[in-house]
Formats: sequence, C-alpha cells, structure tokens
Amino acid sequence: MDHGVPHLHLISIVQINFNQDFVISGGGLPGTQYKVAQLHYHFGSTYGQGSEHALDGRHYEAEMHLVTYDTQYPSFAEAVKHKDGLAVFGGMIEVGLFDNALYEDFLSDVEDIEYKGDSSDFSLPCCLVDLLPKDFGDFYRYRGSLTTPHCNEVVIWTVWRTPVRLSAGQLGVFRSLYHTDENAVTEEPLANNYRPLQPVNGRDIQYNGEHNYRWVLDFEHSLLPPPPIDD
Repeated sequence: MDHGVPHLHLISIVQINFNQDFVISGGGLPGTQYKVAQLHYHFGSTYGQGSEHALDGRHYEAEMHLVTYDTQYPSFAEAVKHKDGLAVFGGMIEVGLFDNALYEDFLSDVEDIEYKGDSSDFSLPCCLVDLLPKDFGDFYRYRGSLTTPHCNEVVIWTVWRTPVRLSAGQLGVFRSLYHTDENAVTEEPLANNYRPLQPVNGRDIQYNGEHNYRWVLDFEHSLLPPPPIDD
C-alpha cells in the first residue's frame, strides 16, 4: 500500500489527493467506515460568493469538500456507481482579520500550482483535521449529488455550520490561481469555480447540533497519517 505524501493538483478546483488511509466513521452515516479520497476547494472572486451552500441565507467566500467513500466498495470509482457510495463533508470559509496559522504551510504549497495542470507534493500539517471546521458535531445532513459533472445522485452530504476563518490575504492565494495553463494567450482566473445554489426539491434536511447532538463523527483515525511501513 502506498503511504507516500499527499499530492496537490490544480484542475478546475484546488484538490488534494491522499495516499494515506484516513478514515471516518459514526455521525449517523449508514456505512461502517468511509475512506478519504480527496479534499478540494471552491471559491469566489469577491466577498459574499464562492460557497455552494448557503447557511441561514448567507453565502460564504469559499467552501471546502472532504470527499470520502464507503469502504464496503473496493474503490472510489466503484462507490460512485451506488446511491449510498459517497459521503461528502462541506465546510464554509469566511474572511477574518488574522492569518490562520494552521493554513500557512498548505497555502504556501498552493502558491506553487498557479496554472491548470500544475501539481506538487503537499506537506500535510500536523493533522488533517487542522484544515477542517472545529465543531464536527454541528452540521446539516441530506442526500444529494456531486456538484461537479456528472452530478451523480450518490452523496450523503454533511455540511458543518462552523466556518473556517482565513485572512483576506490567505483567501487571495486561492484567487490568484488560473483556470488556464501557463502558455495560454489569455489567462482566465480560477475563481468562481462553484455551482450556483440549487433548490432543495423536497429533500429531507436533518440538523445535528447545539442541544441535539444525536450523532458524533469519529475522526480518531484521521488525526495523523499512519506510520510508514518498514522495508
């Protein structure tokens, strides 16, 4: 099994592909265990836009998606064929006054992938959860689709209410990226790579939080990458 470093890619989103076996369980999810496939970011070019969900009517400047799949399936490619195959965790990102120290190393790596097709080895911070919202138990839950083509209706969505806060300068690192390759005649910014808000269409949206923590997500095995395998 490959336990190499994560890899950072610039496609139509900023995406981290993981080689480590990060897993998540609990939280009212129907599967026993979910393996992390990747983490990616959607963001806007200005304030008040960029997120693919709105909380209490508010649109945020960016939104992260931690994409996982049910380990009853042998791979992500197989899981995406099943209506219960994926669990995606959405976290809002808002602008604050100060730099987020937990994001400094990550954003330094993002600066190395300025154009479409660029990639770089990514130095994971102390814990994967350092990049995520802090209150794992305060979330909305519903069944929906992927937000990128082909928008398969195979996702159990968990949308955290507590946002991650980045400074304006840190968010600017995302906004400085390009959707075009380095040799393009015209550079097209990557910003505004989010899908517009979609209607609920009668979906059942459940809430877990405040005085009603029915479900608890277990990130115990996601805190640190597994130890290296001795040759």
